[in-house]
Amino acid sequence: ASLFIVGVMLSRKTSEIRMSVLFRDSRQIMSYLDEIGWSDDETETFASLIKELDAKKVNRMVLDFDVGKQIGKKIAVECSFYPNHHHKEEYWKELLDFLVKKGFVTPEKRDELLRFPGKEQEHSSIVRYITHVKIVYEPGKPIKAKAYLAIRHFLDAATTMMKN
Repeated sequence: ASLFIVGVMLSRKTSEIRMSVLFRDSRQIMSYLDEIGWSDDETETFASLIKELDAKKVNRMVLDFDVGKQIGKKIAVECSFYPNHHHKEEYWKELLDFLVKKGFVTPEKRDELLRFPGKEQEHSSIVRYITHVKIVYEPGKPIKAKAYLAIRHFLDAATTMMKN
């Protein structure tokens, strides 16, 4: 694991600091949470979710949590794939189907998300893609999932993975 981002959410009325830790091996997440003192997974819901995500080929997970006087109860995991294939990523459908099955995403939202990735024009260097899906866990509340989308311009399409 490695520290990915440390930030303050200026748009929120809180003095807590947001920590984001990148994991290439999801099996380390629960022991990491134990080490930092987060212990609100009595039903093993979050631990089970991490194992299921790993089975869906999610090989890049970023753990998000807030730190104040103590570790916040709400945590999240940002799911994506490494290496980043941008608009050509093949594993989003499997992950989104799983999220629909779990009741975290509606079938309509899944379908819209899967239509988003692509190129602006046939030979364009501007692509649309899903950057990650964040799954938010807060004890006693329903699990939520959010998708983060991007549009990117590649300066030299000939040297990127976008070349056909």
